[in-house]
Amino acid sequence: MKVFLVVRWPVGGIRTFISYIYSAWSDPELDLHILTPDMPQVATLVGQLENINCTWYKTTTSSPSFKEFAEKASKITGLVNFDLIHAHGFTSALSIGWKLPFLKCRSIFTSHDILNHKQFSGFKGRVKRILLSITLNRYDIVQSVSFDAQSNLIEHLPSLNKKKCTVILNGIETNRFYCAEPVNLKEKLGLSQETVLIGFFGRFMSQKGFKYLVGAIEKLEAISPGLYHVACFGSGAFIREEKIDIEKKSLSHLFHFYDSVPNTAPYITGCDIVVMPSLWEACPLLPMEVLVAGVPLVASNCIGLREVCAETPAVMVEPASSESLQQGILKIVSGPKNTFKEYALVAKGRYGVEDTRSSYENLYSTLAIR
Repeated sequence: MKVFLVVRWPVGGIRTFISYIYSAWSDPELDLHILTPDMPQVATLVGQLENINCTWYKTTTSSPSFKEFAEKASKITGLVNFDLIHAHGFTSALSIGWKLPFLKCRSIFTSHDILNHKQFSGFKGRVKRILLSITLNRYDIVQSVSFDAQSNLIEHLPSLNKKKCTVILNGIETNRFYCAEPVNLKEKLGLSQETVLIGFFGRFMSQKGFKYLVGAIEKLEAISPGLYHVACFGSGAFIREEKIDIEKKSLSHLFHFYDSVPNTAPYITGCDIVVMPSLWEACPLLPMEVLVAGVPLVASNCIGLREVCAETPAVMVEPASSESLQQGILKIVSGPKNTFKEYALVAKGRYGVEDTRSSYENLYSTLAIR
């Protein structure tokens, strides 16, 4: 089967998702053709998919305009006859969706994000809503990665064809996290064993709520000076602004910034607590990874994240609230230490990527024989 993956933003969760799903695909006849921007992060993905038959296409720039990306996608479909087109993300869907009626192949759109009302405000917003609805209705399957994400999509695009909508929940490679040997981060950072080491994993963008973690640490530092330290794993977006804000608050000595690491598992297990103060998510992989690793998790009760963490020992806090996040961290520190270790085996059974991958393989096969 010849499949064209259109991936406008191969970073963060989408990059990890693609690695998880396709790296162990069971059908050896799968022939992937993947379009991405010419970004450094793609090199990691190329290595992760080295055992799969892949043809890679890149734009001429690392941050192509929508026009450039759409033209590149259109050119590729003019040169290669595909059995299936799979667009990952809204921009990817729009870049090739206009051409679907002229192509003799099946198509899937996977929604990896959440829509909000601000995106559709005013005249331009109404036009955007109409165009997005028309485009997504051209796909054979409109797939969301969580029930929260699907509800959000239907709420904002009421004219979407509900019969085309389906949910395939995300999953992870559980053994990598369940069996991970921790990196001794405290020793590397010169911290005492009494220090509470908090991990933050993710891109520095407003959605991830990092500023609320900074606010929580400021409050904790006022109560217990030097007791809490944050190890940050991520890059891009507003990292420079975040560092400036931390410096203004005289908290720089409590934060250590790492570049993104290919395998986060030993760093997650090297933390005492992982926090995820997101404002919204579709179906994040990080809380699955943390819970499978048996590491205490403090997470905001936002869309998408609340679905993943439901019926787990994760401490849920209010989004956009440093005070609530502070209280969540204190609850972990003062609570039982073995709860998350005991839940890890349950999480391993709940979040495995095998069922997710099987669902995509069945979906591909079903579309191919229509």
